Amino acid sequence: MSRYRRPQRSLWARSRNYRRLVWFAAFIAFLTYLAFNRPQQRQPPPFAVTAAPLAPPAAQSPPPQPAPRKPTLVIAKGNRLQDLPLAQNRWSEVLSARTPGKGFNAYYLDHGELERLHRAYHPYNYDKKDGSVVAWARVGEEKPSLARYADRWREAGRQIAEENSSSIRIHYNYNELKRIPAEDFAACWLGYIDIAQGGYYQFKPQGGGLARIILDRHLVSDGHAGQAPPQLWLEPGRYLLEVEYLNYHHTAEYALGLELASTRRTP
Repeated sequence: MSRYRRPQRSLWARSRNYRRLVWFAAFIAFLTYLAFNRPQQRQPPPFAVTAAPLAPPAAQSPPPQPAPRKPTLVIAKGNRLQDLPLAQNRWSEVLSARTPGKGFNAYYLDHGELERLHRAYHPYNYDKKDGSVVAWARVGEEKPSLARYADRWREAGRQIAEENSSSIRIHYNYNELKRIPAEDFAACWLGYIDIAQGGYYQFKPQGGGLARIILDRHLVSDGHAGQAPPQLWLEPGRYLLEVEYLNYHHTAEYALGLELASTRRTP
């Protein structure tokens, strides 16, 4: 009879340590597998860097300029009082006229002797003879000046009356004023005017005859009474106004006003 032999067990079955070693090796292999086959996290692509378009080079600002100086405005010659000539032979000097505290002192005069008036300049006297002359002009001259009448007021009896008036104005017919014949009438007004605002001022004369306007002794106009002089630049202040008037018609009519025309200077 053959002897029974037990089948020999394998090392796996016989050795617990062997099994532990195998399991341990398998575990290490698994970890190694995971380590090498782990999906790598994809890094986000870097932000695209776009070069900004080059800005044009900044224009270099010029160095700061000093504040512009205000222009010095020069009034055209002839429009300022100081540019006008001084009046010669002022009637007020001959009459020893006094300046009033207010208004105007008016001196009423009688120039008389119509034949001595300037024939060429006064149509009213066209019938006078060519030989008629005056102390200041010969008949036929184009434009007389009232300055030459100053000496006449030295004669006795020429000054008829004196009064204070609030304005420069006269209007009467024949001999209604102090019995002076209108065609022989002359007058001199003297007084102060106050200019509150600087600007161009316009004298506004009305009437017939001859007139001379004098401001602070400067001659503003000399000629026909109704002819307005050019505008005049006046600074604020007080000015002495003198007006000389001579009539040659049967109606004596004259008035003078002053108004502000513009405050804008002419460069």
